[in-house]
Order: sequence, then C-alpha cells, then structure tokens
Amino acid sequence: MIKRGHGGFIFFATLLVMVLSGEEVRHRRYTSAQGLSENAVTSLFQDRKGFLWVGTQDGLNRFDGSGFLALRSELTDTSTLSDSWVNGILLEDSREVLWVVTNDRVINLVDLKSLKVQRLTPDPRDPSSLTPFRGLFRVKEDSQGRVWLANDRGVFLWNPRQKGFRRLFIGAPPRYEQLFRGVRDVLEIEDGRFLLATLGGIVTLERDLTHFKVRFEAESQGGVIGFGRDSQGRLWGLSGENLLRFEPERVEWTSFPLPERGVQKIGKVRAALPDRRGNLWLSLQGNLYAFDPLRGTFTLHEGLKRAGADVRALFLDRGGRLWAGSADGLYRIDQRGGYTRFDIATPGSDGNRIVGITQDKAGDLWLNGPLNPNNGGILTRFSPSEGRSLRLAFSSGSQPVDHFFPPLQDNGGNLWFGTFGSGLFLYSPGTRRFHHLHPDEGLIGVNVFSFVEDDRGRIWTGIFDKGIDIYDPKTRKHSSLLFGQGSPVSFPNAAPMALCKGREGEIWAATLGGGLVRVDSKSGKLRIYRNLPSDPRSLPSNALTSCAVDRYGGVWVGTTGQGGARLDPKTGLCQRFPPSRLTPTLQRNGNLWAILEDRKGRIWMALDGMTVLYDPLSGSMTRFPGKSSDGKGVRAERVISLLEDSRGRIWLGTGTEGLALYDEKRGLFRHWGEREGLANNVVYSLLEDSQGALWMGTNKGLSRFDTEREKFFNYDLFDGLQENEFNIGAALRLHDGRMIFGGVNGATLFNPASLGSDPLFPPVVITQLQIYNKPVEVTGEGDVKTAKVKRGPKGYLLPLQPTYLEEIVLGPKEKVFTLGYGALHFTGPERNRFRYILEGFDREWIDAGNRRYATYTNLPAGSYLFKVTAANPDGVWNPKPVTLRIRILPPFWKSFWAYLFYLGVAVSLLVAGRGAVLRRERERTAVKESELRARAAEAQSRLVQQENNRKSRELEEARQLQLSMLPLSLPKVQGAELAVAMKTAAEVGGDYYDGYEERGESTLVLGDATHHGLKAGIMVSVVKGLFLSCSSRMSSLEFFHHTNITLKKMHLGPLYMGLTLCRYREGRIRIVCAGMPPAYILAREGFRRISASGIPLGALEDFVYEEREEVLGEGESLVLFTDGLAESFNAEERLWGLQGVERALAECRRDSAQEILRCLLSKEEEWRGSDKPLTDDMTVIVLRRSTEP
Repeated sequence: MIKRGHGGFIFFATLLVMVLSGEEVRHRRYTSAQGLSENAVTSLFQDRKGFLWVGTQDGLNRFDGSGFLALRSELTDTSTLSDSWVNGILLEDSREVLWVVTNDRVINLVDLKSLKVQRLTPDPRDPSSLTPFRGLFRVKEDSQGRVWLANDRGVFLWNPRQKGFRRLFIGAPPRYEQLFRGVRDVLEIEDGRFLLATLGGIVTLERDLTHFKVRFEAESQGGVIGFGRDSQGRLWGLSGENLLRFEPERVEWTSFPLPERGVQKIGKVRAALPDRRGNLWLSLQGNLYAFDPLRGTFTLHEGLKRAGADVRALFLDRGGRLWAGSADGLYRIDQRGGYTRFDIATPGSDGNRIVGITQDKAGDLWLNGPLNPNNGGILTRFSPSEGRSLRLAFSSGSQPVDHFFPPLQDNGGNLWFGTFGSGLFLYSPGTRRFHHLHPDEGLIGVNVFSFVEDDRGRIWTGIFDKGIDIYDPKTRKHSSLLFGQGSPVSFPNAAPMALCKGREGEIWAATLGGGLVRVDSKSGKLRIYRNLPSDPRSLPSNALTSCAVDRYGGVWVGTTGQGGARLDPKTGLCQRFPPSRLTPTLQRNGNLWAILEDRKGRIWMALDGMTVLYDPLSGSMTRFPGKSSDGKGVRAERVISLLEDSRGRIWLGTGTEGLALYDEKRGLFRHWGEREGLANNVVYSLLEDSQGALWMGTNKGLSRFDTEREKFFNYDLFDGLQENEFNIGAALRLHDGRMIFGGVNGATLFNPASLGSDPLFPPVVITQLQIYNKPVEVTGEGDVKTAKVKRGPKGYLLPLQPTYLEEIVLGPKEKVFTLGYGALHFTGPERNRFRYILEGFDREWIDAGNRRYATYTNLPAGSYLFKVTAANPDGVWNPKPVTLRIRILPPFWKSFWAYLFYLGVAVSLLVAGRGAVLRRERERTAVKESELRARAAEAQSRLVQQENNRKSRELEEARQLQLSMLPLSLPKVQGAELAVAMKTAAEVGGDYYDGYEERGESTLVLGDATHHGLKAGIMVSVVKGLFLSCSSRMSSLEFFHHTNITLKKMHLGPLYMGLTLCRYREGRIRIVCAGMPPAYILAREGFRRISASGIPLGALEDFVYEEREEVLGEGESLVLFTDGLAESFNAEERLWGLQGVERALAECRRDSAQEILRCLLSKEEEWRGSDKPLTDDMTVIVLRRSTEP
C-alpha cells in the first residue's frame, strides 16, 4: 500500500536546536507530524536518483525534500511489502530495484520505477530457495547484474532474468560442507571469476559457478574475514592468524603470519585499514600494528601500547591523517611512532569508547559509541581544528534523545540520524558558517536590540531586559553594564534600544524609558539626559527608540510619539525636531524608528506614516508619505530601517512591504519584496558588505541582496542563525568586515567574505502527474520509456512513475494536468528554487520560486517538451534540466484518419463534378480506346505466354535440383526400420532430407529452406555439402554452430535454413533442432512431444542451440516432419496445425514404419482434399525400433 505523508506538494520540517556539549547546532527533525510513517527509524538509504529512503517499524518512506511517500504491507495485495516493519535496506541494484528486508525475514524487491514489490518468500520444499533471512555478511551485485547474498547458511545467487534464487554448492561432497558455510565475503576479480571468504578458507569459483578450487584453508584459524584493496590496488585477505596477499599471476595467496598468532580468532581482529603510503594498519587484540608490504614485516606502535590504548576503530581522513578510536578516547597517529590523545568524554556520556569513525564535508569527525540494537548509541562530533569533542543530544520534553543509529551522509554531505521513537534528524555541516552568540558563551541575555563598536574594538550589545554586554575580542572576555550598575549614577532600568559612538569615543545609549545615557568608554562613568517637562531644551521624551551621531558630534534621538531631538554634548541642550509647525503631524504619526545622516549632511528620519529628509544647512524639509501608490513615497505605512550605501544611494527597510530604494534624480521609490525573493517583507535592519551587497535582518531570517543582479539569497535558523526573528536596528558592521545581527535569541556573527556558497547543485526529478487535480495511479505494468495515460475504474493510470519516463501521451480529454517536481538537495529544501518551461507553449522560462508544481490547461494537440531545473539555497542552478516530453492526441475529428476521410470526400466530390464534364469526351474516345485495348490485349497475351514458359522451365530446373539433393537410398538403421516420404508443391519448396550410418550410429537430417524455387535449391545444396563434409567429424552442436556461422557469413539476406539433426544408436536418440516443428515419439499408449527448437540457421550468429536426449523403446516410433504437414489447408482455408497432426498420430499406431507413414499422409490428404494442391513441400520421416533384438 502506498500512502503519501502530506496533502500537498510541500511541507516544512521542524527546525530544532540540538546541543553538542553546550554548543547549539541547528537540526531539522522529521516525525509523523511531517508525514514520516513512524517515529522508530530502523534504516536509511539514498538511491542513485537522490531520493532518501527511510525504513521504520511501520513502513518504508521515500523522501523527496517536500514530503514522504510511505509503502506499507497490505494483506490483499501481494505487490506490497510482506511486512510493514522494515529491518534493513540492503542495496539498489543496476535495474533500479531496492532490496529491503522486513521483520518477517523476507527480502522484498521494491521496483523504484513503479514502487511495486516482489516478495522473495522462502520455499521450504525447494533446496535452492533462499532460506529465511537471518544474518547476512555480504550483499553484492556482480558485473552481469546478478545479486549475491552470503550468510551462515551458504551462498545464494539471484538471477534477474529468471527472477529466482539459486543456492550454490548444493550436494557438494561432505568434506566441503564447512567450506561453503559462513561465507563472509564475495569478490568478483578481473577475469570474471569470484573469490569467496568462508569459515573454511578462500575459494576461487569459476565463471560457470560450478567448478571451484580451494586456494587457502583456514578452518583451524577461525576462517577468513573478508577482502580489501590498498591504495596501490593490491588485493588483501584477512584470516584469524594470517594476512593474505593475492598474487593475480598465479591466482595464489601469500600469507604473512599475524604477530598475535596462536591466540587470535576471527572476532579479535578489531580493525584493518590501508594508508596512502601503501602500508596496512591492523588492530590485533587492541594493539596497533603497521604492516610494510615491501618487507613483509609487522611493527607494533609502542606509544599506544604503553598508553594502554585498546584500538577498536581506524580511520584515514581526507588529509591523509590516521585516527584510532579506542576504549579510552581518540588518538591521532603519528606514523613515525608518536600520537596525540583526545579525551572525548562529555558530561552525561558513558565514557570514551569509540567503535566507528566517519568524516563530514566540513572536516569534523563523528565518533560512534557502542551500538545498542534497540536504540542506537552515543554520537560525538570531534573538531580536529579545535581539538574538542561535542556530544550530540536533543531534549524532547522530559525525555532526552541522546542515542542515534550511525548516520547516513547523503550526496550533499548532510548527515541523517535515525532514532528509536524520536523520528529522523538532519544535520548539515555547512550550517556552521554563521556563529550564534548566546548566554552559554558569556552573553548576559538573549533579546538583543542594539550594537556599537568602540575605539578599542570592543563590541557593546544592548540586551532588552538586562543592560549592556561588553565583549573584548582580544581577551575573549565579557563585562557588563547591568540595570542599576554604574557611577556616579546607575544605568537606568530601561531597555537600551539603540547604541551609537560619539566623536570623542564615548558610547551613547538610547533607552526605552530611561532617557539618553552617555558612557565614557575609558573611565566607565555615566551621565544621563532626561526629559524635564518644564525645560523645552531637554529631551522631548524619556522613551527613546533610535540614535545617531552627526558629523559635528551632535546626538540625534528618536522617541515614541514625540518626534526627535538633537543633543549638543558640549552644552547638554536639545533642539527638538521638527519645528513646532509639524508637531501635530508628528503626534499623529507616532514613533521615530530610524535616523541616518547621509554623505551630504542631511538627516533622514523614519516615522510612522512618513519619511522626512531634513537639511540642517538650509532648514529645508522634504516629506515622503507612506502607503504611497504613485512611487513618490514608500508603499508601506512604516519605515523601520535606513542605510546609505557606498554609492550614496538611500535604502529603506519597511515594516510590511520589504525593501525600497530612493532614486533621487527621478524622485521615485523602487520596491522589492517576497515576490522578488526577499525572505520576508519586514526588514528590521540594513547593512552593506565590502562587495556592495545588502544584508537585511527580517522576520524570517537573513537576506543578502545582490544589487547588481537584483537577486536575493536567504538564510534561516537551519543555517546557524540565532533565530529567524531579528530586532529593529540591531545590526552592525565591524571594522574587520564582519557583521553582527541581533534578535530574540542572541546574536548572529559572520564574515560575508568567507561565507562562500554550496557548489553542489540539486538533482531534479519529476515526481508526480495529476489530471484534474487527481494523482495518476502507477500500475507497474512493463518497463517502457513512453507511456499513454489510460482510464481505470478509479482514475487515471500510468505504467511507471513519471520520474522514469521520457514521454507521456495524453488523450484529448485530459485537458488539465499538473506535473510535480522536486530538488533532491536537503540542506534547506524549502529554500530550493525552481524554474520551468513547456517548449511549444511557454515563450520563456517561468520562475516558480519554491513552488513544486506546474499546471497547464486546454493545450492544443501536439508535442511539447517540459523542462524543469532547480537551484540550491545559495542560488547555484543545475545546468542540466530534467525533461519530459508531453504528447497530446487530437480528438478523432481532428486526427490523421479524419483528415484523410475529409480529403477522400473532397476528392470524391471533385471527381463527381469533373465526371459530368468529361463524360462526353470519354464517349467520343470510346471507340478508339476499344480498338487500342484489343491490340494491347493481344500483345499482353503473347507476353504472358512467354513468361509462363520461362517460369515453367525455371520450376522444372528447381525441381530437378531439389531431387538431386536427395539421397539415392536410405541408410540401413541397425535394429530399426526407416521410412521417408516427400510431397512437392506446385511451386517447388525447400525441403531436404539425408542420412548415413557410421560405426553403429545412424545420423538423419531433415531440413526446410525459408524460400522457394532456385533460392531454396541454393540453400539446400550448401547445407547438404556442409552435412556430408562436416557432420561426421563434429558433434551435433558443433555442426549447428559451424553451419550457422557459415550461412551468416554468406550474407544470403532473408534466406535461412530450418534443420533437425537426429543421431540414433541402440534405442538412444539425440536431437538438435533449428526452426523446425517438434519431433514426436509414437508409443504404444499415446505419444510424447520433443521440443528442442531454436531459431533457423543463418539468422543470428551467436545463438546457442541445445541438444535433447530421449530413449526410443521397443516398438516405439520417432516421427519427424517439415512444416508443410502442419500448415496444410482444407477447402475452407482452415489450418490442420499441430493439433491435427497429433490427432492423426494418435490414430496411426501401426506395426511398421511404412504403415505409419502411409496412415499419416492419408490423414493429411483426407483433411486437405485430393482436389486441393499443396501450398508447401511436405516431408515425413518415421524411424521405428524393432521389437526383436
């Protein structure tokens, strides 16, 4: 049963914060809420197309980045899984079939093209049947597409052509019983033979899969573990007591005794690994040895021995460094004898034990602890560059999740973690390009509203409910200015909404309710400026929202509802802005959110309802209204952020309408929003990087805007941001080019120049076809590239998934169809972008954004080509779009046959009209034509007579040639009677028979050429020559092979020879047949058919014929005949056929071959009628074994 995990084409995974020993790491979590069929994940696999397959305890799931498609067991449908509980996914074979093991110990073959399942259910009655699945050492596919399964019960071979298993070595001698049990590895070598590592040793298996030779016996050593190749391409094997090197010239193995010989057993070889220098590293009894293949010597790593390291895992990273995982930690191995140990024990872990090591695309190592089959094991991420370990853990309510099964690294380098009951987790190493600042790193709070960098390079951070955090990058230490702290006055208990640096290096903090605070960055002394109701030269309000310092050192502040003001630090007096004539307008327009001084010294102020440009020199003021539709103001009511870029352009971030740019020459505003690719229309903050790109903190992550190409690139929580929601004005570009944005969960620090982009473009697939908004059902019938949509009882049908088709044919009534597509790039699937085109209909590519489907309606009949491609979240497009041809058939009245009918009618009408005009002309010429016809008929009669005479002569020549090919007498068959009869048709056919007796064995041949006349005579003469010259010195199969090649090389065109060759000796018959009717043995009770047919000789050069052996009992007769007997037609043109021949045989049991022959021919003539001539030659041979010795 197939079930989709969601109702539409896309959903979003839950974004979570996992903790790696104190460090927050962004993960995606997929559970049943996102469509996963069950939260207990048992296995993970990625197929060649890029789909992710997730086995669970209740179904097999296919993930395409937008949703899950679940396959389950259904009792009434044998094309579904045998059990919904999936134990493991073994491999994808070359036929795009997934091998899946379920909890009932059955292997299920899932056809990826149709998602239909073939169950390989064990048959206890068949010794060749696959035994119930238990343990499995190896599953491999060979070069011929056969799948090998090796376990403790033996070796099983799956042949996709026969769709069945063959168990090898059934019936082997008892002394080889141990040899073929416990097969741990299978390897195909260059010459097509196979090597088997078994409990008894190493076996070389020939290509016929029958003959074998024991190359190395190791039963007493615990058997052979397996095979592997080193960096030089040499093949190695490992037994309980020896390291084995394969010598391909002699097909032999050279053994090197292991240092721990005598106590070593198969389970004690902990790990083996080749390095780049050609050396082999082995952990024996937990001790690390290096093996030099040139010298054939083992060297103990004395340093690890002294350290007491019990090595359980070995790994060679991409830099060529060797790592050893042990029971007490992680070691980096110096191949000259040294080492460096790393303690990976973290709070809450169960120690340092490591049993497996992998590396992600960022270079970090992932260390597996001991695996519990019920819930997985501890996973630890180790950073080689930082030398620290980070344990993976996740808190889900009161039940922490800290046990995972070993991760799957997909094609994009993402790591997938399965859990027992907590669903599926995705971690992308690329998310570490953004650094999240939070309290665990010393920040005093999480709700960040403002930043400023002082002259000493320290970063001041305004925390809404705490005060100010001060971080010194040089010392990596934090200090703070909390509410109620400071001297000679205390910092007010009010949120620092904005921070700015004065001309003398002092720091200004605009607070929400506490006025304006000046902090001397050297002495730390505070001074506070507040609103005094009786003093018009004081601040207009203590509730401040923004601040900026102009070129003269004046401090501009914005308030909530009271406009703005400029403070002169020297005098401490304020000039309120705007002048009194604008005060009523300002009171209606509320808050002043952002202040900017441009390079011309003008002041920009963003208020609710308008943006004001003030020129202090001239006193002029320009107002730009909000909610403008004519381009002379911004579309939004509120502007909340301002920026002047390096080219002097003014950019405005709005609260509802995205990003705006002021074109001063034209006096107009341009806008970009979510429809153009912006992450969100709420733009809280604006910065420009060194490349001229804009960065925006929004309500849905960060956006980078390429101002030249006008393209957006978005980043969200999964990329490592503090959260998707940022705060107004909380952004700062540091002196070294790094940027920091603040939000509701700390701050995000990054360097735009070093972010880079993911170069891996996403594979694109067409996942679904819908007609009239209903998914088309896949039937799994056939393996085709072009498929026509059919109507079924419950909807529309296709034989295969659209992913695997090249063309889909739609009928004239399928006028509304939808194609679903996906990008198999899972780093940020909801941020993958798509574009498509239907060539023949669309004029240009359509940018679909993150929409995953395209719908077309009422297309005219014709052929179209649908193309779709995708870009990853960093905007890297796949250069090769996936294509699907769509052919729409016209209605019948517009079809080719309809137009042909219309043409016929038109021609008929034209002819009828023209006929009236020409009738008189025909009457005039009728007399002359009749005279000419009479003369022509006379001439034609003479020509026909001449042609008939010529054909008669050729026919007689062909008949004579045919008769000359026949033997003058029949051979005498010892202990048997032989009778032959041939009837020739009016047009000479190509029947031929012959025979001889040699050394007590009689050889008979019966043939039929595929043509008539002289061509048939030529073919018969060639075959007769080959028969007389070659058949006596060749076996039957050799003769057929030789004759087949000879005829093929003569290039006779469509001229072939059907032939049956029979050899008889003392009641034993051997028959080889090529393109002839079956032979029959006429017994005392009924008859037996001998079917050994192959294609005619000369048709296919490399065809392999087969020879059948039969016993001819005393008094039994062998009957051979050409197809002229079975293809006899009666007066009603009904075919006699093989059924008629068999009825006649049942009635023609006689005591002599001649009587049987006469009876059979009489029955045929009785069917045909004596007056009806033969249409083809007819030859019958009867060989009857005598009843007396």
